[in-house]
Amino acid sequence: MKKQRLFYLDLVRAAALICILIVHFNATVTGYFTLPHKLFTSTLPLGIYLGDFGSSLFFIVSGASLALTVPAEQNPAQFYKRRARAVYPLFWLAWFVVFSYRFVAHPGSFGGARTVTLVLTLLGLDNFAVAAGWVGTDFACVGEWFLGSILFLYLLFPLLQRGLRKRPWLTWALTLAVCIPVHLLGW
Repeated sequence: MKKQRLFYLDLVRAAALICILIVHFNATVTGYFTLPHKLFTSTLPLGIYLGDFGSSLFFIVSGASLALTVPAEQNPAQFYKRRARAVYPLFWLAWFVVFSYRFVAHPGSFGGARTVTLVLTLLGLDNFAVAAGWVGTDFACVGEWFLGSILFLYLLFPLLQRGLRKRPWLTWALTLAVCIPVHLLGW
């Protein structure tokens, strides 16, 4: 049964990867994500954007992987510490490399950014601050929007894990009651 679950997770992960690669390939070739001339289609049936679909699949795979691997008895502090150790070192390495390149190749491109945005980007949260209107310019270099989303979901995971183990139907109902309006409102 465990091998079958892992097989399905690998299939979903592959579908997510293909969707994201197509979106980013189109963006690289055409100049940006929203231009109409694409080499590959950017939508699925019913007008579902491949970027949104692929990102959603990655979130689903991340949650399922955590649900299958995080022990029930692990306390939230241990969980957050392990997640930080798993995420931040590689993020910081990638960010430093890309930021250094951009700093040298495009001097002054970060001139309008405030110090607080540097702190936010080192935490992987600056794109949230820009979207909220707290700051106007950011230092985002390597997909900080996705990291910020994952970090937010990590904050919720211990609560969701406990709810799913103790009262699964209530947890599902409450989650849907919150997520559907948030999605429909475009948040």
